[in-house]
Amino acid sequence: MAKRNYEKLKCVTLLMMLVYCSSAGTNCENECPKFCHCSGLCNSRRVDCSGKNLTAIPDGIPDDVVNLDLSMNNMTSIPDNAFLKFRKLEELRLAGNKLTDIPPKAFQDLYFLKVINLQHNSFRKVPADTFQNLSYLRELDLDANYIEDVPDEAFKRCRSLQLLQLDANQLTKVPTKALQYLKSLHALDLSVNKLTNIPDYAFRNLTNLIELILHENKIEEISDHAFEGLTSLSRLELPMNNLRKIPVAFISLKDLEKLSLEDNRIDFIPDNSFAGNKKLEILKLRRNPIRSFGTKAFKELPNLKEL
Repeated sequence: MAKRNYEKLKCVTLLMMLVYCSSAGTNCENECPKFCHCSGLCNSRRVDCSGKNLTAIPDGIPDDVVNLDLSMNNMTSIPDNAFLKFRKLEELRLAGNKLTDIPPKAFQDLYFLKVINLQHNSFRKVPADTFQNLSYLRELDLDANYIEDVPDEAFKRCRSLQLLQLDANQLTKVPTKALQYLKSLHALDLSVNKLTNIPDYAFRNLTNLIELILHENKIEEISDHAFEGLTSLSRLELPMNNLRKIPVAFISLKDLEKLSLEDNRIDFIPDNSFAGNKKLEILKLRRNPIRSFGTKAFKELPNLKEL
């Protein structure tokens, strides 16, 4: 008898749990702004409001949203504390709007925020204080804006940042002081800007950087110590610049595996040009006006697979 009552109690308890979960799921499903699409379970919601011609953040976004997409709209500003109630937010996409600035407290208390996409907006400078409290931020995409300036302390507290995209902007110099805090950075994209030179120690604190993308600038000169400190760099992209010679700076890149130098103005490759790059596997030199090279130009490359 006791066993039968126990089994009956288990069935009742299970039934109550199913009813509760079903009810909770229904409530979650109804919490969604008009014109947006919501998916996912309670406490792990994804809200897609992209491409809806919005001029402001809509009401009705569930507090437990984890992934919020507001891209491809017509927002020109974001108010302070705009996302304050979304304490579980991990990914925020604001690409393709008309934003020119973001106030310092816009992302306040978003301790779990890992990804911010702000590409294709109208920024002329990186907001100075906006990213200060985002200690868990992993990816920041600011490409395809009009950025001319990166304040020295813009990324001071972004200690966990691994990917920074600043490509397709108007930068005329490497933001060395702003980058010095990003010791966890793995990939940096500065391509399609207006850089003309890379100064000594431009990336000195980026000891974990693996990929550095610099193609389609106007780089004519790379100082001899430009890449000092890049002890983990394995990929360097420099196509479509104005280099006339192989930079001495390459000698410090001991872990370099891929080097792209296509579409420059290099006409001669001297002996031992890559003597410090013994791990190099891929070297791309296509579409350079190379007239000659030293007999020992590629001698110190035992792992070279593609030339």
